[in-house]
Amino acid sequence: MPSQNMSPGDVISGGLLSLLSIYIISMSLSWTIVSDAGPGPGFFPLLYSLVMLPVALLLLLRGMRRPAPLSPVADDDDVEEKGSGVPMALATWLALAISVPLMSAFGFLCGFLALCLFMTKVVFGRPLLGSAVASVCITVGIYVVFQLLLEIDLPAGIFGGR
Repeated sequence: MPSQNMSPGDVISGGLLSLLSIYIISMSLSWTIVSDAGPGPGFFPLLYSLVMLPVALLLLLRGMRRPAPLSPVADDDDVEEKGSGVPMALATWLALAISVPLMSAFGFLCGFLALCLFMTKVVFGRPLLGSAVASVCITVGIYVVFQLLLEIDLPAGIFGGR
């Protein structure tokens, strides 16, 4: 019997993400994790799902212990300002779709930097300077991990690459 002190959205999200994590772990274990050539096709899904599972379980447990949020009475300005989130979700999908050809034309790092900048500035509404710094740091991190440490060539465009 469900508890009255439960946040159903967190419980459902945490439960579904936990199941998804377990499924990804089970599938990625059937693939090559690491070979002489480097990380195999199961490496990143396994790594991702091993990080996602405890976070999903924490969300599930937190949702079971936290009371459901009360529905505050909002004035019309709050509703218009916050919205449903659908436009930002669609903008994210559109940005991702546009970034793929950008990555082919200008190189992965340039396209990824533009995607990160769009996400932090437009979708998350952060200040431009903070968005730029975060986007550059994330892009440099991707370069260091993949290009330098793992020696995996990232797709290069007109700005060169290996």
